[in-house]
Amino acid sequence: MSPQRSVTTYAQEDRETLVFGRPIRWGEETRSQYARIRPTGPTDTDSISVATLDTLLEHGYIDPHERQNNSPTVAQFYNRGSYYDQADNVTVAYRGYMIGPERPDKRISITEIRVQGDTLIPDYIVEDFEATFDTADTRHIAAGLLTAWWD
Repeated sequence: MSPQRSVTTYAQEDRETLVFGRPIRWGEETRSQYARIRPTGPTDTDSISVATLDTLLEHGYIDPHERQNNSPTVAQFYNRGSYYDQADNVTVAYRGYMIGPERPDKRISITEIRVQGDTLIPDYIVEDFEATFDTADTRHIAAGLLTAWWD
């Protein structure tokens, strides 16, 4: 078994492929060294799943202690999201941005968590979401969709 890679020694293309589904062309498809986690091409993803965030953490491509201003840490997002994701008919997704390889502060930051239900989201998840993500700059609580976003 090889040692876990650190955040600063990741393989850039692996990191991009996990997040965007392919390597991206920095400065052509992005604003310089800043890329929102949203589609940049016709087949790109618009978010990170719990499984993808788990892989990013496992490979050291994202710092579990990273946070966007007053948001929860990446580890806290992951812990709550993986808990919610265990419920039937519930999908969890994260949005944010990636800082490119030419900047010394290259990183992935999570700025939003989205919990979507095929039907009603169970009450225990709604209650936990409201309590856990009460510091969000913007929060939306509805029958089939919960979102919390930090600027």
